Amino acid sequence: DYNLTQLAFVHNILETGNFKKKSMISKRFGAKIFKEIEILTVNRKMQWNKKYKEKYYEKINNSHINVKIIKILDKMDNLFLLSKNKNLDIKKKYINEIKTYVLPMVKVTIPEIFTYFNNLVLYNYKKIQNEQNY
Repeated sequence: DYNLTQLAFVHNILETGNFKKKSMISKRFGAKIFKEIEILTVNRKMQWNKKYKEKYYEKINNSHINVKIIKILDKMDNLFLLSKNKNLDIKKKYINEIKTYVLPMVKVTIPEIFTYFNNLVLYNYKKIQNEQNY
C-alpha cells in the first residue's frame, strides 16, 4: 500500500525534522498523510501524562488503519532498542504503555503478530525485572 509505505517513511518527521512551516509537509505529502503524522506525533512534554496518553491513543484508535499499523510497528521496533535506555523508570513506563494501549491495538489490528509482539513485551519485562534485582 503506497500510503502506508509513505506514512512509514515520514511518520517521525515532525519530531525529528526541523520544519519551520508545517504547510511544506502538507504540500509535499498531502493533507491526509500530514494529518496522520500529526496524530502519531507525541507531545514529549506530556508523554507520561495519563490523560494525555488516553486521548493520544484514542485518536490513533479512531484513525485510519494505516495509523494504527505504523504505531504498532514503531513500538515493536522500539522494543528492540529498549535495553539501550539506561533509565529503569522510563523502561517500566514504556512497557506499561505498550501493555495498556498497544497490545490491545495489535490484537484487533494485526492479530497475526499478537503472540510474537506479546512475547517481545514479556522478554523486555523480564529484562527489566532482572535489572531491578541487581
